[in-house]
Amino acid sequence: AAVIAALDDAHVYLYGVSYGTAVVERVMHFSPSVVRGFVLDGVQSEAFPTWADAPTFTNWDRDFSVVAGRFLDLCQDDAYCRPKFAPLGGLRPALLELYDGLDGGSHNCTAFVKSWGAPDDAPPSSTLRTLFGSFFPDMTLRLLLPVFIYRLHRCTSNDMDVLTFALDQMYGGGASSSPGDGGDDAPDSAMLYKTIVYSELWQRPTPGLLDLYQDFADSTMSSGIYPQVVEYCIFAGATSSEQNCADLGTMLPDGVDASVNFTYTPDAYFNVTAAIPPHASVVVLSGKLDPQTPHKYALDQFQRMTGTAKRLFPFDYAAHGTIVTTPVATTPNNPTCAVSLIVSYVQNQGDVDKIDTSCLARVLPLVFQWTQGAAKDTFNVTDAFDGVVGQDVPTTPPPSTTSAIPPMHTDEATVSYLTGLVVACAVLGVLSLILVALLRTLHKISRLDAVSSGRLVVADPITAETPLKNTKDVAGKIVLVQRGGCDFLSKTIQVQKAGAVAIIVANTDEENPQLAFVMDAGLTRSGMNAKIPALMAPFATAQHLLDLVGETSGMKLNVSIVLLDATEASAVLDAQERGRQQRAKEADALRMQQEREKKQREATMLLRSRLVKDNQVAKALVDQIIPPVTVQLAPSTTSTLAESDDVSMFAPVLVPAAPPVAPSTAPSAGAMTAEPVKTSSTSSSKLDGVIQSNTTGLLVLDVQYYCAMPHVGKHSNMDRATSSKEYYFDRIKSTMVPNIQSILHILRQRSMEVVYATIESMTKNGRDRSKAHKMAGIHVSKHSFDAKVLESVAPTDYDIVIPRTTNADYILRNLGLACLVLVGVSTLGTLEATVRDALDRGYTALVVEDAVAFDTPEEHAAVMKSAAKMGAHVLQTRDFLVEVQATCPPRLAVDAVSM
Repeated sequence: AAVIAALDDAHVYLYGVSYGTAVVERVMHFSPSVVRGFVLDGVQSEAFPTWADAPTFTNWDRDFSVVAGRFLDLCQDDAYCRPKFAPLGGLRPALLELYDGLDGGSHNCTAFVKSWGAPDDAPPSSTLRTLFGSFFPDMTLRLLLPVFIYRLHRCTSNDMDVLTFALDQMYGGGASSSPGDGGDDAPDSAMLYKTIVYSELWQRPTPGLLDLYQDFADSTMSSGIYPQVVEYCIFAGATSSEQNCADLGTMLPDGVDASVNFTYTPDAYFNVTAAIPPHASVVVLSGKLDPQTPHKYALDQFQRMTGTAKRLFPFDYAAHGTIVTTPVATTPNNPTCAVSLIVSYVQNQGDVDKIDTSCLARVLPLVFQWTQGAAKDTFNVTDAFDGVVGQDVPTTPPPSTTSAIPPMHTDEATVSYLTGLVVACAVLGVLSLILVALLRTLHKISRLDAVSSGRLVVADPITAETPLKNTKDVAGKIVLVQRGGCDFLSKTIQVQKAGAVAIIVANTDEENPQLAFVMDAGLTRSGMNAKIPALMAPFATAQHLLDLVGETSGMKLNVSIVLLDATEASAVLDAQERGRQQRAKEADALRMQQEREKKQREATMLLRSRLVKDNQVAKALVDQIIPPVTVQLAPSTTSTLAESDDVSMFAPVLVPAAPPVAPSTAPSAGAMTAEPVKTSSTSSSKLDGVIQSNTTGLLVLDVQYYCAMPHVGKHSNMDRATSSKEYYFDRIKSTMVPNIQSILHILRQRSMEVVYATIESMTKNGRDRSKAHKMAGIHVSKHSFDAKVLESVAPTDYDIVIPRTTNADYILRNLGLACLVLVGVSTLGTLEATVRDALDRGYTALVVEDAVAFDTPEEHAAVMKSAAKMGAHVLQTRDFLVEVQATCPPRLAVDAVSM
């Protein structure tokens, strides 16, 4: 009504673009006599038989992906683009393969893509989908897509430099990144915008958040509309009335009043296509590469409008808003083809048959090849696909006469052709896109000579998502924080406020281990408040750092951080890579040698076991030839350390292959000795026939970062000054872990089964946890760092790791086990419960008393007593290994699949 009221008595031609077409279509329903023509550019169609056919925001990612896929497929029709991706099956297959590789974590560019500022839990493919979704609607930026896909697939250090330069050109500079970033006096109301969107352009009832996320995850690229489900539920007052809104649960903000509804009921013209007024005509303009208002909706509107005075002009390569995306092959100041068509339409007083269409033949084609000048400006190389920074030797064919990057500005000459047209472009005419926040990488730093060095201190809280509690300890130090909880920049600011000189973020996400990356603090708009050096340590380094700082709260760990420029950093990385390759080569040679020696030993041991079985005399002879194995064992809980400070707490102990003979003189407890260890005849007699290599297996309980490492997992908030866990962690470090290592060494020599039981939910939100774990607040996300077994006793490829929620009995029976040897950490009475359950199910249970850890010595003693009373065998590591070597000869490992 407001638009109609503003019209005078002259003949008027109404133009609308994007959502503005919906306004123009609404005016058509009222058929004002002064309007002689309607121009629809980038059409928001009106009628739809089902929600699946509707041009709604809930179909945004799906529709966007279809149009982007058409662009990717056009590479096959281009003589320059097609050969680039022929080995990969084409541009579209190359992109999908790239997504899979990045998400798999093994791709060279996984870390590079993750460093672009994506949330910690977002897969790299989501970052790329969003970034590419921001490129594609723009006629210039969409030509970046083949180059980015090509170079990310190859992913050399040069490719990363080239792409980083391009991203810096777009997002890293201080200038506005788009013409529309300047001041805009047009009236704008986000409230009005959302009210219209959620009333008329959103499916009712809403699809679920996961359904819309899946549309995004299945897309070739898009901007990801799924987060707006939460906003719709609030605007529509549907937080309880619609099931998919109610399912959001805690994602909805507190205090939302479900009775407040900001949306309105669409009127009688909703889902009805306007007829062409008898005194007017319609021109429809549409770009077939427009992902915001796809061409299919323009075609649908055109076909449904009753009347013959209409004309459709589709452009094969135009993007959103054809008046600026249909450049012609003439001088730059000439109007676009769409503008020429509109002018001719008006000049011919709305007669669609008299429109001058000669410009259609001059519309610039889609060109994938970059000119050397455009490539140099955008990528800092003259060959966009294969150029090397600093080696600007032309490798591409001579540039074509048509620029690969058409001008995307609308100048005064173009604007002048719009005089006399009433433009009914609503505020919503340009749909917003979500852009990925990009951090500049190291090569943009001209030179940072300062070196940050000092003692490494762990943040409290370790994720630094809130202000640090240990500011006194942090001041002047380098601070170690753990990934997660908040974004990289927020951690840096929190640590900086506490007075630290630098921050190291430990990447504890094993699924996305990524290489190290540096945020050049203070040099980007997003990071201008960060002034201290900040880097992400890769998974392996992070794990090592956490292990080091976790060993003792009083330990001093001195670290230096040096920021290098691109040339120096490249030289260092190249040297490291050469060293890594050399070490890998040497390690492979050593491994092969060790494998040969191992097989020889195993073959000898196999022969030995047969001789032992057949002839006791032969056994004695072999014992003289093959010396017993020496292993490292920690002292038992009943032993005491030698008084000398120079004596290692890990005393070498001889574990003979046959039952030991009591020495003539007994050494003092815990002292270093080369004599055999004395065991009681009672213990040996009780275990006669119990330990058999084929039916005995080791069950390692909860020896994982969540339970067994200070300042991590359940102990992340422990007090470092007066920790009540001092006994617990000292027990783990000095006794439990070394003894488990010894047990693993001997059992793996004999190819005996080793099974790890860990606390790990089968779901990310932990809904499958036991009631006890839920009440205790114990939750370890699937595949998280907390679920990983300590590196010092980590499983091999031959071992089995089972979460607590798995049917362990089923697996143990399949392995043929009848005797379970229990070691590890007791969490919420794990050990005692496991002993009881094992005995109830008919297993023989052995508890290795000095290879388990409890919170207190009293709890330890009580559980050992209880286990023995229930019928379990409780013994020391030394005694257990003596029995194993006496009854279980080493065996060759079997690599073949068991039938």
